[in-house]
Amino acid sequence: MSLLLPLILIVVSLIVMGVVISRKYTQLTLLDVDNLPEVKEERMKTDLWRKRAIERATSMTVEASGKSFSWFAAWSKKMKQWLIQYINTLEQKVQEQTQKVYLKKNAIVSEEDQVSEAKRLVQEAAQSYEHEEYEKAEEKYIAAIRLDQKNIDAYRGLGDVYYALNQQKEAEETYKFLLQLDPTNDKTMLKLAELAEERDDLKSAIYYYEQAILINDNISIRFFKLGELLEEVEQHETSLEAFRQAAELEPQNPKYLDKLLETSIMVGRKDLAEEVYQQLRMVNPENQKLEIFKDKIEKMVVGEISK
Repeated sequence: MSLLLPLILIVVSLIVMGVVISRKYTQLTLLDVDNLPEVKEERMKTDLWRKRAIERATSMTVEASGKSFSWFAAWSKKMKQWLIQYINTLEQKVQEQTQKVYLKKNAIVSEEDQVSEAKRLVQEAAQSYEHEEYEKAEEKYIAAIRLDQKNIDAYRGLGDVYYALNQQKEAEETYKFLLQLDPTNDKTMLKLAELAEERDDLKSAIYYYEQAILINDNISIRFFKLGELLEEVEQHETSLEAFRQAAELEPQNPKYLDKLLETSIMVGRKDLAEEVYQQLRMVNPENQKLEIFKDKIEKMVVGEISK
């Protein structure tokens, strides 16, 4: 009976260890692609269960056998080490297979496919934006960026969404990042100028308008807007030049001529004021301010209006 008990306990421990091996082997051979557990969670659960089962069984065997059966303990220890090594090998194979299947299920085949999918998402996002479905547009633009992190249209669209939602900080950060991808994007410069103006940061607004003009100096409204901002910070001489550039690009625009004439008088440029007055009179003869301008110019001549 004294010999039978330790033998029974050893057999029990082997059966327990065998169950562990059987479970791991089943995972490897019957790996279900659609029902894979999370790799990390499975590994933690298995390690804990295996450790407790083996240590419990081994401890029972050693205690029961006593000193007279020390060779059983040594044999059990060797078996424990072998079984742990074997189970670890099986577990590693399961993890490798799990990772391969996960990557296969979630990876897009090629970079070309990613770019193509990103373009499709940008188109859908633009449609959502046009229908003022801003949340949907935001989700699709972000999804496009995840697939193609250099998609300029996606960043621009995302910035426009934040701007429409009045999320100025997010919009500004997005536009600034877009400039890193495309430093010559004058439209992005204008968006940043508008955002700066809205928060009364006229210095930054002027800077971004100037940068946009440096990129493309063929758009009159940019010069006119820059002139207005310079006027607000009392840089009248510089604003005069901006208004003149706007009028040169659109010489038939009465609004530009009106502002140029007014500023010319303000800074004491009589010669320019007379020239612009004649232009304005030809373009807009019914302008009710013509007489007022004429009177101011005449006073400049006799010295009542000076620099």
